[in-house]
Formats: sequence, C-alpha cells, structure tokens
Amino acid sequence: QGLEIKATYDFFDPDRDLESGARSRWGGGVAVMPRAFLALEGLFRHTHAESGPALAGKDFDEGVFQVHFVY
Repeated sequence: QGLEIKATYDFFDPDRDLESGARSRWGGGVAVMPRAFLALEGLFRHTHAESGPALAGKDFDEGVFQVHFVY
C-alpha cells in the first residue's frame, strides 16, 4: 500500500550533429496502491516536436489512466 508521485522527461534526436528535428516529452502523475492487489495510476504527458527532415509532427498532450490487478 502506498502513494507514488512520478515525474518524467524524454528527449529524442536522431542526429544531434544536424538540425534534423527533435522530440522532447515531459510528464507527471500519481500512482496509488489502496489494497495489496490493486494499483491505480494517472499520468499527464506533453510532447514537444521540432520538425525537420528526419522527424515530422506537432506538439500534443495526452492523459493515461491505468488499473493494475496484482496477483
């Protein structure tokens, strides 16, 4: 049983020597384990995209909710 607070950061650049595009993502969330067999997790993530020849895309946000049954 317990509570966890999470923070994340990811960075991806296929070629750091060239301006070919890059993607960074940060997020945070909370995980709760109210019972020995049950865990609940909620996360928010924001992805920032710098378009270039190797990567295309735009910024976006996403939310994730997970339920884990531990056996």
